[in-house]
Amino acid sequence: MHIMMGSARGWIKGWVKASVVGLRASHRCRDVSRILLLLLAVQGFMLPLKTSEAGAFMPVLMVIDISGQVSKTGANPATIALLDQLQAGDEIKLERAAYVVLVYLKSGLEIRVDASRVDDSGLVRIGHKGVIVSQGARQQSKQIHYKSMAGERVHIDPVQTQIAGIVMRAEARPSVELDNLQDTLMMQSHPLFRWHSTLAASRYHFKLNNAQDEMLYEKNTRALSLQLPDNIRLKPGQSYIWYVKAQFADGMIDSDWGKFRLLSSARQNQVRQRKPAPEASFSEQVLYAVWLEQYKLFDAALQQWADLAALRPKNKVLQSMKLP
Repeated sequence: MHIMMGSARGWIKGWVKASVVGLRASHRCRDVSRILLLLLAVQGFMLPLKTSEAGAFMPVLMVIDISGQVSKTGANPATIALLDQLQAGDEIKLERAAYVVLVYLKSGLEIRVDASRVDDSGLVRIGHKGVIVSQGARQQSKQIHYKSMAGERVHIDPVQTQIAGIVMRAEARPSVELDNLQDTLMMQSHPLFRWHSTLAASRYHFKLNNAQDEMLYEKNTRALSLQLPDNIRLKPGQSYIWYVKAQFADGMIDSDWGKFRLLSSARQNQVRQRKPAPEASFSEQVLYAVWLEQYKLFDAALQQWADLAALRPKNKVLQSMKLP
């Protein structure tokens, strides 16, 4: 065996040498490079290509519907939940009668995997472009046309489930924080402004300005929200800024400025046209909420998550994304 390998290497070396001499004369440098790479491979010097940082999590798909017990197996087993992200190589286990709907972030391929109602469980392995059902499960797939507001095909951005909920933190000093309408797009000309404070305040001073920093409306209130009066209507396509001052025992504290823009009428119509019909699948409804998040329509997304939470009152992920 060693003699045969040695002979093979000797033959390849001779062939490479002869080829390189001939190619130099014809200046075919690209082919020379290929041959040199072949020689390095034969000698065992070829290094593996570096595709990503070691241990980096590179999600390829997201869970957009789930029912029953579904878990990830392997070295780091974990229960899988709605909006979880999975990467190529992951193996998931579906208990009897469970199902999961997955969508590939780049291609928009949607795959539904159902476990058998007879077998004990189903096993599925995640690939870069599809799934491999290895036992006790069946799959169905369809193509999702996921597009930007301008109608261009785009990748799906995974949703971080923490961003839609409000996290209350106890702090040593008083502060006031805005809960919505920050770096966002709006569709309502008469929105509800919300905020909270870490300690009880005796009153709050609300102020709304236009993009030219001209004051449009201000009011003192003891509430943690404010609806603009009927005579104050925001204009489509315009940007606005707002903030709240809180009166504490030690003095007034300002919040950060919140900035938002009301979509143009044409864009608002495009968003409404994308909303799935009431009879659409649950996964379609989830993807619409994801799309709203992706394009910074956070208040509209929050309403969509609330609607989904009403459909699935026992789903902990959806319940956590509602307003408290």
